[in-house]
Amino acid sequence: MKKRIFIFLTLLFSLSLTAQAQRRVPTVDDLINVKTAGGAQISPDGKYVAYTVGETDWKQDAFLNQIWLANVATGKTLQLTRGDKSSGNPQWSPSGDWLAFTSNRIGDKNQIFVIRPDGGEAMQLTKAENAVGGYSWSRDGKSIAFTASDVDQKFAKDRKDHLGDFEVVRREYLHSHLWTFDVAEALKAPVAGTQRTKGKEFTVGGFNWSPDGSKIAFSATVNSDLINSGTADIYLLTLADNSVKKLVAQAGPDNNPNFSPDGKWIVFSSAMGNPKFFHSNSRLALASVDGGTPRSITDGFDEQPNFVEWNSDGIYFSGAQKTASHLFRLDPATGKFARVTQPDNAMIGGASFTRDGKQIAFTSPSPTSLSEVFVSSVSSFAPRKLTAMTDQVKDFKLASREVISWQSKDGATIEGVLIKPADFDPAKKYPLLCVIHGGPTGIDRPTLLDARYYPADIWAAKGALVLEVNYRGSAGYGEKFRQLNVRNLGVGDAWDVISGVDNLI
Repeated sequence: MKKRIFIFLTLLFSLSLTAQAQRRVPTVDDLINVKTAGGAQISPDGKYVAYTVGETDWKQDAFLNQIWLANVATGKTLQLTRGDKSSGNPQWSPSGDWLAFTSNRIGDKNQIFVIRPDGGEAMQLTKAENAVGGYSWSRDGKSIAFTASDVDQKFAKDRKDHLGDFEVVRREYLHSHLWTFDVAEALKAPVAGTQRTKGKEFTVGGFNWSPDGSKIAFSATVNSDLINSGTADIYLLTLADNSVKKLVAQAGPDNNPNFSPDGKWIVFSSAMGNPKFFHSNSRLALASVDGGTPRSITDGFDEQPNFVEWNSDGIYFSGAQKTASHLFRLDPATGKFARVTQPDNAMIGGASFTRDGKQIAFTSPSPTSLSEVFVSSVSSFAPRKLTAMTDQVKDFKLASREVISWQSKDGATIEGVLIKPADFDPAKKYPLLCVIHGGPTGIDRPTLLDARYYPADIWAAKGALVLEVNYRGSAGYGEKFRQLNVRNLGVGDAWDVISGVDNLI
């Protein structure tokens, strides 16, 4: 009996070694060819999840996105859109009968299209003169609002033909404005839409329909120049007469307004008048649709809260916690919040809700898997995977990833992601490469495979360690950590990288 067990274990070990030997180090082309999943949007009834898959088109020297659909009950997936042009930003109609998306497949300008979830040909809804930017269904599904620039296409074409393609910086600004259209009419033939805002006084950013469809709240800056991002304020458009009222006017940026379920309040992202908003936490704030002083409701959250949804049981927002990212539920009356997602090191992205707010879809990667699409109940979080993107790399010999920490020169605790060869031997010495993220408020996370920028797995396979440093100023570590960069940029962050190298030595 013991002899048979020994033979069985020997055979099992031999098969494991053979499997490892058959794995190969990916090439740069292999890494660039890896497809990526994102933008998970669950249907109102929870039966389907639409998501995008990004892939490489070598002929066009470009990355293209196409829309896929996952059946929540069966787990089966199918590709909805195809072609040599990207399709993205999928959004379900409130009834779930249509899935809208944007694509530049006609005339090289983004337009809005719809397709049935059971397939068929996509139908073009808009023929906007300029490319469609953001868009959103009204709550009853009868209308869609979108943004587009006010550029004079004939003037731009004539100048390009005569002088070349250029803009005069800080003199010529493209102003984005709001349009709406009737979906029933657009299903008969594409429409240009009705322009709702005009002029050079502001350029529209994020926007949201009121529950009754009579108003649209939007944020706007004086122009599109990044240096004027702090001029963003909240406005209210009444569709009956196209009148615009400024609802929130305070120092610093106020962005991304969204109505409460009863239409009486607007939640938005705000600096709350803080002149140091560049390196301070933003807040979620509330303002009455009738006006008045805004009230911050996330003072207790030490990071940047990103609004996701306002349901009957509270406001949901996402936020980073070190290298993790989570979904939180907030009581707008008390400001108390609780984390919905788990475990502690989860990296949750792009959550969307069903109509009743009881189910969510989202994407999430890990140190051992690519970003996959998941669904879960909100009340009892238990993710179920719908995609198998990681199968693409099952035959690759890939590095391992882990989060490490150390003390910097001034005593600050710094974290980083250490990438090690698959056959790492702690008794050996290895050459070290440091990858430094941008921002400075970027962040490196322990996610499998950087397929687009740095071929870390190839470097690791050649016998190197790779350290990605989340130096001071990196997102996810709170306001005080971000502010360690103030009047110290290029100095303290250098301490953090060098001390990380010393720590590994």
